[in-house]
Amino acid sequence: MAQAASAHDARSGAAPALLAPMAGVLDGEPPMEAAGAGPPSDDAMLVPTEVREESTIPGAGRGRFVLRSVEKGEAIRRLRIGSPALRAFRSVEEIEAAFPRSDGGVQHVSHFGASAPPDVDWLREVVLVNGTAACLNHPPRGTEPNVRLEYRIEGGEQFRFLVAVRDIPAGGEMFVDYTQWSEVPWFEEYLRSNGLQSARGFAVGLGEPARDAGTA
Repeated sequence: MAQAASAHDARSGAAPALLAPMAGVLDGEPPMEAAGAGPPSDDAMLVPTEVREESTIPGAGRGRFVLRSVEKGEAIRRLRIGSPALRAFRSVEEIEAAFPRSDGGVQHVSHFGASAPPDVDWLREVVLVNGTAACLNHPPRGTEPNVRLEYRIEGGEQFRFLVAVRDIPAGGEMFVDYTQWSEVPWFEEYLRSNGLQSARGFAVGLGEPARDAGTA
């Protein structure tokens, strides 16, 4: 099962604890899809990658690595927003209907809930949860992110792309800057009321200098 870092342990400087996603969240790999291969699937890897049991960050659990060199600006993964591959939530009620507390739902979304950057107006106040664990870690101190999440509307459909913002060598681990995500107040309050924190909150809490998120 895929895993995510504990915000509390990361802030304290200890090796992050690990949490497996709740039952029903896929731990397999999305299919590879060639450009121009027909209608886009809900979830497709455009560049071959693999999840390894050990990130290059000590104690961080799993990480996702590219299997060939990737050029800056190249799209690596595409997910259709609102599909089972990338579910979109606009309220606590919607989250709890999909991820019941009795099944560990609040813990799950605290680790795997994400949001778009502030400049993506059409996803403001929306929390997105992957159907297949991404296993993308926040970059360790002294390391810049090499990928970012981009949001696009194509053919009337909404998509999220994982895009390289720097050249990545074959075998390199991908890192995405969680602090680039928007704060979603209703979601943060929901987590705080349950003694938890979002992945974005974890990264902001590290108190690191602003990073160069790069441009594709």
